[in-house]
Amino acid sequence: MNPDVTNSTPVQPDADEPHTGEPATDDTGRDAPSAWAPDPGEEELGRGRCWAVVRRDRVPLFVTARRQYEAVLTDRRLLLLARSKHQRRRLGLKPDGVALAQDLDGLHLQRTRAGFPLRQLRIVLLDGRTLILEFDPARRALADRIADRLPAA
Repeated sequence: MNPDVTNSTPVQPDADEPHTGEPATDDTGRDAPSAWAPDPGEEELGRGRCWAVVRRDRVPLFVTARRQYEAVLTDRRLLLLARSKHQRRRLGLKPDGVALAQDLDGLHLQRTRAGFPLRQLRIVLLDGRTLILEFDPARRALADRIADRLPAA
């Protein structure tokens, strides 16, 4: 038995330093940031985690699988970014991790629902599909900001 290995996990040489509890910031971590950056002249208005799904006909919403994304609201667009390198690979996305990038002019807010614990936004896309975004209580301000920027359907 190797004394430097406990439960198949290598012992780190700097183990005396306290763990800060911060997520990993490099590409090896689960929540590694995407390479997306705003276009020149574009201002980021808000960013936060949400759950998203595109509504399918004749499939109840409560059995539809949602995925976590990083929602980014700019002065021109709404973007959904993959939250990890694994998610980018699984969904077949480019390294920038953009899963959805839509101009705010082409989106319409169909309905909002302030349920507990999630705040739900139903957004109609350009092609007529309905995108459902759900935000936890810590990110309701971002949901409100998105709802304020979108015209009613």
